[in-house]
Amino acid sequence: MSYRLVKSLVSGVLRRSRKASITSGVETAPPANLFLLTHKCGNNYVRAVLRDEPTFIQYQTDELRGQMPGPYIGDAEVPPLEFANIRCRNFSPLSLEKTLQLIDLSKSRFFLFVRHPASFFRSAASYHVRGTEKWATRTQYDYLGGKTLTQALNDAENLEARLKISMRHFGLLWSMPANWVACYRFLTGLNADVTVIKTEELFSTGDEAYFESLARHLSHDGFEISASQLMAASPRFMKSLPEHSTGEFKKEPLDGYEGEALKIYKDAFTPFEEFFYA
Repeated sequence: MSYRLVKSLVSGVLRRSRKASITSGVETAPPANLFLLTHKCGNNYVRAVLRDEPTFIQYQTDELRGQMPGPYIGDAEVPPLEFANIRCRNFSPLSLEKTLQLIDLSKSRFFLFVRHPASFFRSAASYHVRGTEKWATRTQYDYLGGKTLTQALNDAENLEARLKISMRHFGLLWSMPANWVACYRFLTGLNADVTVIKTEELFSTGDEAYFESLARHLSHDGFEISASQLMAASPRFMKSLPEHSTGEFKKEPLDGYEGEALKIYKDAFTPFEEFFYA
């Protein structure tokens, strides 16, 4: 897996996203907070913060609908909302077009959750060894010799081998972290209000001012949330880690990367690391 291949993938996503026609601001479309989330990057945090909010709703691409309980924005049975907090899972610039047609873009704010790529790949490897998620234990992949992701990770002889599997699966097949960069450029190209949230900082900081600043930006157009609500859902303020957490965010990003795994990471993913973590 080379950086050239990954770079080509990102370029293709960006070219296609520029062709998308954006038509938002429908008369009935509400202002919103959109939480742009990918695997192991704050999905459960956002759900923990907002699950009891009447404004909380989900957006999911058609092929992934049903993996999470609704309600979903755009569903006929969902009443009109004066404000929406939208949890967008496993998105891409192409899937954002439909979402933007359902909100008032001029009054909406985007919160893009990212993670240091090296930490992300290690966390994904550590998590899917457990076999917690059905898709990782049922879907077989040719590149893994017909094995499921969980089976391949468990059969790997060491951490270096597991990291190589994780980078190939999530970095190449799932286009992460390429999609983080592509979506940021896509939204800033629309002059959208975008805040980048680094998952490690969100989960590790004890600075109340950090959460107060985030709460102020989330609170607009009649919706209000407090710093204490945001802090309560962070692992930093919990007695023990949530079940879905691997605790990898506590380690140095490149911890455990050696040999070929380190070379692959530096060749293919350093540019994405530098985009958000320079």
